[in-house]
Amino acid sequence: MEKYFSPSFSFFLFFTNLLLVILLHLPTSLPITSLVPKCHEDDRSALLEFKESFRYPITSYTSRYFQTTSHKVKLEPWKLDSCGMLEGGEGNYCTWDGVQCDAESGHVIGLDICCTGLHASINSSSRGFLRLVHLRKLNLAYTNLDRSPIPYAIGNLPGLTSLNLSNCELAGQIPELILSLTSLSTLDLSYNDGLELVKPSLEDLALRLTKLEILDLSNVNIPSALPYAITSSPSLTSLTLAECGLEGRLPPSVFSLPNLQVLDIYGNDLSGELPTSVSNLTELILLDLSYNRFQGRIPRFSDTPQLRFLNLRNNMFTGAIPSSLRNVSKLEYLSLANNHLTGQIPSQIANLGQLTILDLSCNMLSGEVLLHKFLELKNLETLHIGYNDLSVLTSYNTTTTSHPSKLLAVSLAHCNLREFPKLLLSLQRLSVLGLSSNKIQGEVPMWFQNVSRQSLVYLKLSNNSLTGFEGNPVNLKWANLAYLDLSFNKLQGPLPAPPDSISIYLASNNRFSGDIPPLLCSMEFIEMLDLAHNNFSGVIPRCFSNLTRTLDFLSLNNNNLQGEILQVPGKNCSVRVLDLHSNQLQGKLPRSLSNCTGLEFLNVGNNMINDTFPSWLGTSTNLRALVLRSNRFHGSIEEPETNSEFQSLQIIDISSNDFEDFLPAKYFRYWTSMRESITEGQKYFHVVNTIRTSHRVFGNQSLMDIVALAGLTVETKGMEVKYAEILGYLQAIDFSGNNFRGEIPESIADLKGLRSLNFSDNNLSGPIPPTLGGMTNLESLDLSGNGLSGEIPQQLSQLYFLEFFNVSNNRLSGPIPQGRQFYTFKNTSYEGNERLCGVPLSRACDSGAASSPSYSRNQKGDSGTGVQLGWKGSLVGYAVGFISASVIGHRMMTSELDWFSNAVAFVEQRKWW
Repeated sequence: MEKYFSPSFSFFLFFTNLLLVILLHLPTSLPITSLVPKCHEDDRSALLEFKESFRYPITSYTSRYFQTTSHKVKLEPWKLDSCGMLEGGEGNYCTWDGVQCDAESGHVIGLDICCTGLHASINSSSRGFLRLVHLRKLNLAYTNLDRSPIPYAIGNLPGLTSLNLSNCELAGQIPELILSLTSLSTLDLSYNDGLELVKPSLEDLALRLTKLEILDLSNVNIPSALPYAITSSPSLTSLTLAECGLEGRLPPSVFSLPNLQVLDIYGNDLSGELPTSVSNLTELILLDLSYNRFQGRIPRFSDTPQLRFLNLRNNMFTGAIPSSLRNVSKLEYLSLANNHLTGQIPSQIANLGQLTILDLSCNMLSGEVLLHKFLELKNLETLHIGYNDLSVLTSYNTTTTSHPSKLLAVSLAHCNLREFPKLLLSLQRLSVLGLSSNKIQGEVPMWFQNVSRQSLVYLKLSNNSLTGFEGNPVNLKWANLAYLDLSFNKLQGPLPAPPDSISIYLASNNRFSGDIPPLLCSMEFIEMLDLAHNNFSGVIPRCFSNLTRTLDFLSLNNNNLQGEILQVPGKNCSVRVLDLHSNQLQGKLPRSLSNCTGLEFLNVGNNMINDTFPSWLGTSTNLRALVLRSNRFHGSIEEPETNSEFQSLQIIDISSNDFEDFLPAKYFRYWTSMRESITEGQKYFHVVNTIRTSHRVFGNQSLMDIVALAGLTVETKGMEVKYAEILGYLQAIDFSGNNFRGEIPESIADLKGLRSLNFSDNNLSGPIPPTLGGMTNLESLDLSGNGLSGEIPQQLSQLYFLEFFNVSNNRLSGPIPQGRQFYTFKNTSYEGNERLCGVPLSRACDSGAASSPSYSRNQKGDSGTGVQLGWKGSLVGYAVGFISASVIGHRMMTSELDWFSNAVAFVEQRKWW
């Protein structure tokens, strides 16, 4: 999970970090102009040994706060041949950058190579710094130590008062000898996700290191409760334990630390109510308890006058927003989003004159809100009050405010708006604007098209009843727009072209018509284009081929497009998701699609494509889902040339075509991604929430990093569920409605991860393989409409998760298996097999066999069952078909309710290109 900040607060954090670095390491930056201290050979050789252990990266290290290009400048002068002589003249190691010496003894007491981006592995031959036994301060932050453990010899530095190994790629258990560093006042081991603190425990550390003032173990695995002993260090000013896996309740004693200024424990599993003693922290500046499970009422903050940052988002707090917040006059950041708060927004919030970020979204707040009151907060930059039950009043006149607004990001989503707020006219610096899920009707007015024309980057108008743009502009006027969401409206007529700066353009589920405008071909930065569920006609513009160099996601499904699928020029294809289903496309699949080596999802179902099986796509090592259903594909599926073809395939749907001959037994043997069930940690299609500072928005993220699911659902197991919940685990094969013949190959049983298997409506014969009973993850099995004979194997009763089973209209005989899931199947699962007997049929097994059934499959078509998990309709035909109809976000969009925080991060990210 991630946090987001406004530009000013990002600068505040940057400045705070920079100031902390300067204060902690100021002595190392001061040149020694007085008498040079004595040189010690042991210290000299230790420093040179330490230097030799590093590898210099080709490129500099870059983080959000640091961009280093001077690592060689920092360590290159470390070239002392012997004590007292430096290349080019006299001097000693005390003048080296990053080295601090004691003025009297000459021993090294400080070593700081922070933020150099150097690489090393701490092993027995590269621990020179551990021989600097007089060290008091050691800072290796942002140095890549290649997943090395913290060496036990760290205990040989008993004089350490400050140890910073943050962001060092360390791994393993924190050694027990760290407890011997009893002089430590600063300990920062944060953001080494391979580190864990189990033995010693967090309690051991708190009891032994009682002089700590600053403790940061963020992202270190600490699978325990927060111990009461954490208050054993009364001098603590900063306690940061974010994303550590902490659980249980927060000890009330934490709020009795008299000097505590920073308490940051976001992203854990802490629960319970917050005590009223939180107001005892009179020196508190930052409190972040977000992304936990705290509940109850938010306590009063009347006695925390220094508080500037308060983040309680994503918990389970109830009750009203405390009016006592009006007393926290220095508050700059306030987020109470994603809780269960009720009542009205206190009018006193308008008195918080220093507030820069206000996020009260996704609660159950009610009542009327005067939007102009927030404009009276002269420092406010981010406002998010969406997804409540508020009625926002947007009256406006030119004298509403006496100062220019600093607002950069505003979301009024789901605020019962019926028109565009004219108050927006006074906001000419906006980067992010969200007005989705309101009741705005009619045209987008001309004046709105001029709001923040030069600054707007992110605009979300989805889920309204908009019908068009006043003036029918060919081009939209926002000069720097990168994200535009017009989906789920009633927009009609030609599609307006966004500016060339656009990265993500979502216009699905509207009534746009006519040809897709060739003007879209000028979008040189486009990465995601969704025009699905409209009335576009004509052909796909040929110039779209040029967009494949930048496009990650293209969805044109459910339109009236004709002609052939576009060719992909050259080898520079970035497309990962291509969804063209439910059009009238003809011809063959272009072989140039093989140039899209990153292709993960291809859906051309429900068209008129006339081709053979695309075995040439088998070399696409990333292909997860292949949907060819309801076309004119024909011929046999030949044996694979290698054993690695379609090795990543998770879903294949070739139903309702004219394929013939035998089922592809060898392919079944080689589809390795279907052999094991997808667990939580192995999901191919998953949503992450990681900001990636790269030139491209999507970088090298996985498929569902690119896309996120919106509101469309499918029916499964008798209830509506979001497709994300299905796709997370679905592994499915649908070969139904073809002309396959012969027996079901035994190799199909190797695919033990399959959840759904559909061979219905073919010409298969022979027995049902008993080995299917070993496919223990199966939830849906449809073999109906074939010529299968023999008995239903008793082994199928071992399929404990089976919820849909259909073997109707075959030539089966004998008793129906009993027990477990088979008690739930109805007569319709077995009809058309006159020799079957036993429950649920009325025919008892001792009553004699009936004559052979007369069923024959004399026409091809959709069976109407498809791949099912106890569902109505075809999952692969419908659910997989929905992947791009419903998948309309980008990698940072974890849910419709979280869009705003990610939008701010999206805009911030672009500033670091």
